[in-house]
Amino acid sequence: MSEQPNPATQEDAQKESSGMPDDVLATITSTLDAINLEGVQDDDTKAFNLYKTEGNTYVKMEKYPEALEKYDQAWNHAKSADDRAMILNNRGVVHEKMGDTEKALEIFEEALKIKPEYVKVLIRRSLVNKKLGKFEEAMDDITEAHSLSLKNSVAVAGLQEASESLIVEYAEAEIKKLESTKPSGFVQDGIVKTFLRGFYCDPISRLWRGLDPFPDQGDAKSGFPAAMTCMRDGKFSEAPAHCTSEIEAADSNYRLEAFLLRGCLNFLCGKKDESLADFDAVIKDANASNEYKSCAHLKKAMLRNLWETAEATAEEFGRAEELWKENADLYYHAAVCLVDKGEPVPALALLEKGMGICSDPKKYPLLHVMGLTIKLSYDACMGDPKPAYEKLKQLANDGVFDGPECYELYAQALLLIDGGEPAAAQFEKAFEVSGGEKLFALKKVMAQTMLTKDHDKTIEALSKFVDDPDVGNAALYHMGELSFMMERHEEGFRHIEKSIEESKSIYDTRIRVMGKIDFKYNVMLTNKLKKHAITFCPQQPKDVALE
Repeated sequence: MSEQPNPATQEDAQKESSGMPDDVLATITSTLDAINLEGVQDDDTKAFNLYKTEGNTYVKMEKYPEALEKYDQAWNHAKSADDRAMILNNRGVVHEKMGDTEKALEIFEEALKIKPEYVKVLIRRSLVNKKLGKFEEAMDDITEAHSLSLKNSVAVAGLQEASESLIVEYAEAEIKKLESTKPSGFVQDGIVKTFLRGFYCDPISRLWRGLDPFPDQGDAKSGFPAAMTCMRDGKFSEAPAHCTSEIEAADSNYRLEAFLLRGCLNFLCGKKDESLADFDAVIKDANASNEYKSCAHLKKAMLRNLWETAEATAEEFGRAEELWKENADLYYHAAVCLVDKGEPVPALALLEKGMGICSDPKKYPLLHVMGLTIKLSYDACMGDPKPAYEKLKQLANDGVFDGPECYELYAQALLLIDGGEPAAAQFEKAFEVSGGEKLFALKKVMAQTMLTKDHDKTIEALSKFVDDPDVGNAALYHMGELSFMMERHEEGFRHIEKSIEESKSIYDTRIRVMGKIDFKYNVMLTNKLKKHAITFCPQQPKDVALE
C-alpha cells in the first residue's frame, strides 16, 4: 500500500470512536458485540472490525477524510490478504467519491495484486474507467468480473447493471463521434413503414392504416390533419412541422395525437430527448386517457431499449401494462426485445399472455402470428410443432394476415415444417404486400440460405445487396453477425464497421453501433471464459418481461 497508516492500539480505538454521534456509535458497538458472541476474537480482529465498520459508517455520512483515517487504522490490524484487499477496495471507493479517480485506480490496482480474482474491485475499477472514458479498459475488467462470477458460480450484486450501463455509454461515446457525419433529422421511409406496421392499438398507426376514420380535414395545409396527409402520402419528413403547429394552436383538437406522432418521428430520427419530451407530454396531460398514456409508455420502452438499460425498458413496459392490459402492442414489442436478446422462452410466455388477453386474431394479427411462430419453433425442439402449425395455417386461410411481417413470420414457420418452396411463396407475398421493400427480399435470401446452415453461402448471397442504397448496411450487418458465429472476429468487425459507415441516419447508426459494442463485449467475455476453462456461458437474466 502506497500510504503507510499510523499505528493504533485498542485504547486508541476507543478514543477515536468518541468523535462519532452517540446513536451511531451505539449501533456499531451492538453490532460488533453480536459478532463477538459467535466466537472468541483476538484483539486485532476486534480492532479491525471496529475500525472498518466505523469507516463504512463515515462513508455513508459522506465524511470521507474521517473514513480514510479509520481504514488506515483497520489496515494496521488486518491479519489476512483478504482483509487488506478489502480495506484497499474501501479506500479506493472513498477516493472515487472524493473525485480523485486516478488515486482510486492506483489503490484498486494494489488490491488486485493482493487478490487477483476480487470481483468487486474489478467492477469498481471498470466503473471508474468508464467515467474517465477508458472504455476498452472498463470492458476488460467487467468481462473478467463476469467470467469469474461464472467460474465460481457466484452471483455478484451490481455486475449485470454495470455491464449494461457500460455497453450503453460506450455506444453513446462512439455515436457522438459519428453524429456530425449523419443527418439527425433524416427519416428513412422503410424504417417508418416498418415501425407503423408494428402497432394495432396506437392511434397514429390506426389512422395511417385506415383502421380509424381520418381526422377532420379543416385546414388541410397545417395542423394534425395535414401531418396525417403527409404520412398517408409517404412524405414523412414534412409531418413534424405540421404536428408542431397543431401543438402550438390555441384551439387544438388533436394535441395529444400530434405529440404522439412527432414523438415517434423524433425517435426514428435519432432525437432521443425531443422524443422523450413529446411522450412525457402525453403522459402528464390531465386530459389524456389511460390508453393514450399506455401507448406513450410503450414508445418510451422502445426508446429506452435502444438507448438505455433493460431495467429502464422493463419499467416502461410495466407502466404501459398497468394503464391498459388490452394494449396488444406492448406484448408484441416486449417479446421482440426478448427475442433480440436471445431469450425466446420468456418471449413466448409473454406472447401467450398477450394472446390470452387480446384473443381475437383478426383484431391483433401480428401478435398471434408471432406467438404461434415462436411456439412452433419451441415445439420443434421440445415437442410436437403440428398444433401451432395448424393454427398458423388456419390464420392464413382465414385471410387474417394484413402486413408483410405476418407473411414473413409464416414463411419462417414453413421453413421449419414444409421446406423451402412453400416458404419462398410466402416471402414473395411479404415482398409484394410491402410494396416492393427490398428489406423483405434480403430477408428471403437470409432465411433460405440459413436453413442450409452454410454461413459462407449466406454471406455470399448477402454480399449481392451491399451496394444497394436501401438495404446495403443491413446486408453488411448480417454478414458481420454470421462471421462472428463462425468466430471470424476480424472479418465480423470489418463488416459491422462498414455497415455503420453505410448507415444513413442516426437511428440506423445507433442500432449498428449498439450491435458492434455487444459483439465486442461477447468476444472479450468468450476469451475470458476460455482463459478460465469455461466452455458454456449461461444466459444472464434480462428483465424485459411484464409482471
